[in-house]
Amino acid sequence: MSIRGALLWLTLAALLVLLAGCALDPIEEQQDKLESMKVAERRAAVDFLKDYEDDRTVELLVETLEGDPELLEEAGNALVLKGREWEAEHPNAKKSEQNPVIEQLSQTIGDMHLEAPVRTKACWVLGEIGSRRAIPALKGRGADPSSMKVREESANSLKKLGYNADGMGREMVGDGKFVDSYDEKTRETRGLMSDEEKALAKKDAGKEEAAEGKEETKAETKADTKAEKA
Repeated sequence: MSIRGALLWLTLAALLVLLAGCALDPIEEQQDKLESMKVAERRAAVDFLKDYEDDRTVELLVETLEGDPELLEEAGNALVLKGREWEAEHPNAKKSEQNPVIEQLSQTIGDMHLEAPVRTKACWVLGEIGSRRAIPALKGRGADPSSMKVREESANSLKKLGYNADGMGREMVGDGKFVDSYDEKTRETRGLMSDEEKALAKKDAGKEEAAEGKEETKAETKADTKAEKA
């Protein structure tokens, strides 16, 4: 083979290697970094996943929260952001459409094989996301037999969600702020009302209809009386 031919093959091989590198899945690349012995590399991977839009990022961040004590804070903060983003992007989501962060962390806080600080941080994340979808899971930790910290944080998160304030909660809106969700119709549409709240709302609606019926009857009676006098 001539020198020119050899150079051509070397150039082609280099291009193939370059293209292979460019085709590397960003998620797989960050997953490799999360297994690094260097904290700085793992922290950089968490920071990347926090802003990267891919459904797989939540699973990786939860795994980091559960398995990397040195990045507990960073992973927790990243999951709060991911959870809030989902709520903001799905303002009319029904109860059957679960927030992936809440869904996965609901399992985390109930996993007795995990350390208490991990489950405590997961309870904190659920409260900071600001969605009442997390209430059922947090209520289940109120009597956690393994850790007072977990019980306390679950209670704090329930208060953030308005569970102890006459059933009122706070919902995320598009600009990242919280608003009190007093509108029963909206809450029912979004699947955020409990069965007890629905029953109470139905009862109140019945009372209002009965009251309106009485007012209409009175008005008709007065009209008939006036007509007779005339």
